Amino acid sequence: ASGTPRRTPFCGNKVPASLLTNSAMTKFYNNALPAPNIVNPGGSNYAYSVITPQTLRDYTTREDWKFSEKDDIFVRYTWQRYTKTTNSLLVDNLGREAEGRHIQLASIGWNHIFNDRTNLNLSFGGTQYKNACCNYPGYDALSPATLGLPGYTSSYAQGVPAYSELPVLTFTSSYTGMGFYNSGQIPNTTRDFALSGVLTRVQGHHTFRAGAEWRMQNYAQQISGNVSGTYTFDSTYTQENNNSDGTFPSQNFGLSYAAF
Repeated sequence: ASGTPRRTPFCGNKVPASLLTNSAMTKFYNNALPAPNIVNPGGSNYAYSVITPQTLRDYTTREDWKFSEKDDIFVRYTWQRYTKTTNSLLVDNLGREAEGRHIQLASIGWNHIFNDRTNLNLSFGGTQYKNACCNYPGYDALSPATLGLPGYTSSYAQGVPAYSELPVLTFTSSYTGMGFYNSGQIPNTTRDFALSGVLTRVQGHHTFRAGAEWRMQNYAQQISGNVSGTYTFDSTYTQENNNSDGTFPSQNFGLSYAAF
């Protein structure tokens, strides 16, 4: 109604047990959660070790070329890559977390000797830094439709395809923590560029230098929001954010959103 998605209410505002047992959501969670591996009455019944392998790769090269008695140039390039992964207790490592940082640095310089007293040095360089944290590849391959949620939930998420993933579901007093609300699939990127020049002159017992430098910096940050949704299931009354269901009806037909 009025552009607000609605479903046919469940009688008594409760999801029938048959739907809970056979729903896509139930089957998904039953397959994703591992079987207990320890006996601990009243406490946690699953134990596992957190593993966080990390890698850092760094490659640097510099090339110098003197193409005349008074001129020489250099080119330098550096590539760095840092990765970190954290395993998950879920089956097939579904909830694993991946982090990545990628740095590239490049510069070029030219030095020219006018005479035995005067020298000019010019250089230009740039840096690009990408930070992807935190990314969940297993969740990123899924969508609200994976859980059998209404079609419009996936349509909203697919409006920003790069951020569509498994939504966050919380079951009060039973289980929380599966899914993610703020995807890190698109990294934050920082770019810096600099151009500088220095003129040096030796005059008698004195050395004079004059120079200038230009710099530019750009920072692009992802603002992904909560496109796949966050859902909490408990036994409390539910209503829409716009309060259109502010009055609970007296008959056995409840809201357009069910609680159980």
